[in-house]
Amino acid sequence: MEDTVARSIRESCITASELTYIESHGSGAELGDPIELKALANAMRQFTSATRFCAIGTRANLGPWKRRPALARSSRCSLP
Repeated sequence: MEDTVARSIRESCITASELTYIESHGSGAELGDPIELKALANAMRQFTSATRFCAIGTRANLGPWKRRPALARSSRCSLP
């Protein structure tokens, strides 16, 4: 995942500091979510030493919606 994020930043012709929000997969899993967040952080560090410039949202923020991931994503996107 780290390589994918880094490649996406390079190919998008933007700087990492221009990112203000990332919607991650984050399903609330104790094992997977920390790995995903670490990969995102490592990818960003390849481009900037700045910290706390990009918010990260996940469907896990909405609670245990395991059977309704599409509803969780659409609800999350509609929040202000």
